[in-house]
Amino acid sequence: MPDNGQTPDGYFYGAMGSEISYWHKIWIIQEKVVVVGYLGEGTSKEIVSNWDAPFADTSLESKFRQLTGLVRTVTDKTSLTQLNSRQVWAGNQPYTFNLVMKFRAFSDPLNEVEKAIEALEIMMAPNIQGEYTPSLNSRVPQPVQINFGRRQLLTDCCIRSMSVPQDKERDKNGYLIRADVSLIVETLQSITKTDLENSRDQ
Repeated sequence: MPDNGQTPDGYFYGAMGSEISYWHKIWIIQEKVVVVGYLGEGTSKEIVSNWDAPFADTSLESKFRQLTGLVRTVTDKTSLTQLNSRQVWAGNQPYTFNLVMKFRAFSDPLNEVEKAIEALEIMMAPNIQGEYTPSLNSRVPQPVQINFGRRQLLTDCCIRSMSVPQDKERDKNGYLIRADVSLIVETLQSITKTDLENSRDQ
């Protein structure tokens, strides 16, 4: 692993030492910037598959609710079938990750904590050129990659939100010496079986 800070290959901040196994680390990568944090308690992955019942309103009972309701009350019979409740797949939502990245200063609070948090903040920021006049040079925030303990790598993700504590201990220079940063990260699109197969053991 490279040291913290600038290297010929880019910028590396956060938990780059060997104090804790990389199985318990998260990498967030954007272009030439890499931020590594320790996996925190509460980190989770949310997977949502959408299923609808498109035939629920196609029965006679749905078209003539009052009349069929009266018939059902009197006769205890219904015209509904199992088809009316049949669910049909309607697509998967993008994955959502609730990440807790722990940053700890073992020797260098600036690069192990402060610069790591700053780099994540910069990853979320757009590059807007011109205060009043639109510019073709303006850029939206670029996608990020997430690597979970070198077991799964997902590309084309976006950071939706970040929560950073400001009340933790600081060194004599005012740098945080520890921080648990909460992130909500989503993939830009739904994940397929092929995506999952290609994401393993990275």
